[in-house]
Amino acid sequence: MFFSRVTLNPDITTTSLSGIIADRIYSKHRLLWDLFPGQQRRTFLFREEFEGEQIKSRSKLQLKGTSVYYVVSADKPESNVLFCVEPKEYKPRISEGEVLSFRLRANATVTREGKRHDIAMDAQNRFLVEFCANNQLSVVPGRQVRPQKRDYKKAILTAASMELDQQLTRVLEACDRYRENLTIVQNRRELLDCVLKSSMDHALENWLVAQGEKKGFELISRGENLGIGRYERHAIPEKGKNAEFHSVDLSGSLEVKNEGVFIEQALFNGVGRARAFGCGLMMVRRTQETCGK
Repeated sequence: MFFSRVTLNPDITTTSLSGIIADRIYSKHRLLWDLFPGQQRRTFLFREEFEGEQIKSRSKLQLKGTSVYYVVSADKPESNVLFCVEPKEYKPRISEGEVLSFRLRANATVTREGKRHDIAMDAQNRFLVEFCANNQLSVVPGRQVRPQKRDYKKAILTAASMELDQQLTRVLEACDRYRENLTIVQNRRELLDCVLKSSMDHALENWLVAQGEKKGFELISRGENLGIGRYERHAIPEKGKNAEFHSVDLSGSLEVKNEGVFIEQALFNGVGRARAFGCGLMMVRRTQETCGK
């Protein structure tokens, strides 16, 4: 296996081509695939990050803020006119019981009735539906036949009942990450938004716990100790008019329970879906030293 650092050739970072790469996830997927001539089936993972400071690459100064791609692959990638590739052999030396810090950009999904859903949005929708049902709130659908998320939120926000505020407050009081927000929320809308964020975070934590059970690790960072960062929607018009997926950045610490499964399934094969589009590559570190690097 190889762990590679891939950067744009400094000679083209200011061209319009650089902008096209930055704006289209499918373009990144295809252009990085070109680093593996002859590979008919994608077998690599990648993660995009941005340079936080100026770096030297091949004796030339790269512009601050330009993209850098980390790639894990079975085949050794090759530099081309577009990208500079710095590959290293990737042979993680990890033992059972070892505690590692991790970073993961994940596409977390759940399947219900044969249909795949983004797990964060699914958690929010399920909370809204159950909350309205438990409080016997009348939900009037908009233009569509079935009520949408906005319809359930409207039913909650327009109901004349102080009991709803008390219920939402109790939910937030049980959440370490957002409990302190109770001192600053000014109305039911802000309170509901915090509750929906907490339901999303709880679902993401449970999803990562389940992934660990399958992929040889146990999640140590729980509750407010689990880093939950940027949540983004990505359109893929090349795959269809409504084709899209969501990604979220997760970070924290984990304990390795089965080193063989962890290395093969989590580090080499990736965690979650949308692995062709920059999700799933788990970056791990042993204190200040990156495992296997």
